Amino acid sequence: MTVVPTTTIADHFVVHGCPNWVDLHTPNVEKSKAFYGALLGWSFNSRYSFDPDVGGVDPDGEPWEAVRVTTMARCHDRPTAELVEIQEPFVDMALSSRWCTHLCVIDIVAALRRVEAAGGTVLQSPRERGSMATVATILDPNDALVCLWQPRDEAGNPFAGTSGSLAWIELETPDLDAAQSFYGKVFDWVPETPDHADDGGDADSPGGASAAGTEYRVFTTSVGPVAGAIKPTVDEIPASWCPAFTVDDVIAATRKATDLGGVVMTEPYDVPIGRQSVIVDPEGAVFALVGPRAEPSHPHVLFDW
Repeated sequence: MTVVPTTTIADHFVVHGCPNWVDLHTPNVEKSKAFYGALLGWSFNSRYSFDPDVGGVDPDGEPWEAVRVTTMARCHDRPTAELVEIQEPFVDMALSSRWCTHLCVIDIVAALRRVEAAGGTVLQSPRERGSMATVATILDPNDALVCLWQPRDEAGNPFAGTSGSLAWIELETPDLDAAQSFYGKVFDWVPETPDHADDGGDADSPGGASAAGTEYRVFTTSVGPVAGAIKPTVDEIPASWCPAFTVDDVIAATRKATDLGGVVMTEPYDVPIGRQSVIVDPEGAVFALVGPRAEPSHPHVLFDW
């Protein structure tokens, strides 16, 4: 296929390895809109595109493609995520609602070569996402799924620093060293040791630790911290990525999520970038809320190193 080169877009970060987009796959778009709209202040509009995988030939022999309708979520009037309805056959297969994280790449073909060389798997080869981007889907060596996003008209909105925006992504994986090696080779991530030693972590370990004393890796790019990684406390949990959205007050937002029908998976706790909680939305998708710590020693600024 022909890959359209990345365009230069004003006031956007287009940095290799930055998380810059997320999709929510849900069986009930309207219910998801109500939940995230109330929790994160998102607004929504429909996006129409042609689906190259669905179509045929009309009576005159002309090819046609089905029109695909998805829902664009907007944060402060900027596109920040897309909601995609899971079709009935997939619901019957008991595939749950889920968030899919995208990482920005400048050259998607070169990035996929890196993926395979580093021991990852290409699940879906590059395809056009309308005029927005060229995307692909991969698995890391521990089978955590993540997507690649080569911007065209839409670069995403990473680290906007405003409430409701995508701020952080976190990997739960049984092998932190393998993850560090893979994402370093593919996305040029560098492990960082936070200055805050009061998180309960080992100062000699990359990224420190969570409040529970579990080792926590933090990864940075040229724009600063972009991701965290943690080893599950329970065996047999599949590796997966979880997006985190910025809120002004994690404790208040966590309480609001439960009022809206969400379930708290992890109560608010301190991580190297601030304070975080993990939520399951009413349709079963897992995500996190992240914000500043309330203590005077930690100013109300994310990524305060």
